Amino acid sequence: MKKIFLILFIIHTALYCESQTSWEFILLGSEKDKLKDFQGAILDYNQAIKISPDSCLAYLFRAFSKQSIHDNTGAIDDYSKFIEISPKNEDAYYLRGTAKLLIKDYQGAMRDYNKVIEMFPHPENKVYLSRGNVKYELQDYRGAIADYTKAIEIDPNNLEEAYFTRGRAKDKLQDYIGAISDYTKAIEIDPNNLKEAYFKRGLDRMALKEKDSGCLDFSKAGELEDTQAYDLIKKFCQ
Repeated sequence: MKKIFLILFIIHTALYCESQTSWEFILLGSEKDKLKDFQGAILDYNQAIKISPDSCLAYLFRAFSKQSIHDNTGAIDDYSKFIEISPKNEDAYYLRGTAKLLIKDYQGAMRDYNKVIEMFPHPENKVYLSRGNVKYELQDYRGAIADYTKAIEIDPNNLEEAYFTRGRAKDKLQDYIGAISDYTKAIEIDPNNLKEAYFKRGLDRMALKEKDSGCLDFSKAGELEDTQAYDLIKKFCQ
């Protein structure tokens, strides 16, 4: 799904903002990206921008390359330049918000996600999921739950991350029953890749004095190589 989003985004952008010459350097850079030569790719995108300073895709691809080498601040600058050239593209705000989230600029990320929703009232669930993560980091747990719930409403069947993160926010409010319900749903969707969901559900069940079921969850988390779970099994379950 993410690849489809990027392909459509790239095609839509290329249709109106690239010259033929800058496009040639963008293609060279994209080939280097495929080979994980991100520094080389950045040099090609630099050349595309030198030829065509308003080259939308060069800024976009350079941002991707910079994020690949963990230069999120540099990527934010490129997304900002993209937005300056093409201010009505809501996808760029989402991408910049995600880069800001990675550097813990939570207020900046919030502004970008809010902008996406303002521009596009029915965004994909990932926008609400990401904004929920920002609210969680800002300790707005009720606001986070509202956004995770909205994400789940958009796609209720294939979003174990939203159930897990909503459960985590409910834990912060000591809504252990609600958290258990969400961890259970996340586990139902992806039973073999959510050791933290088993672990947290076990903690909540222990908090509710449900020792047997809590120990079973710790055991399952342990099977999935959660070392914390082994420690709690030794302490509470033997």
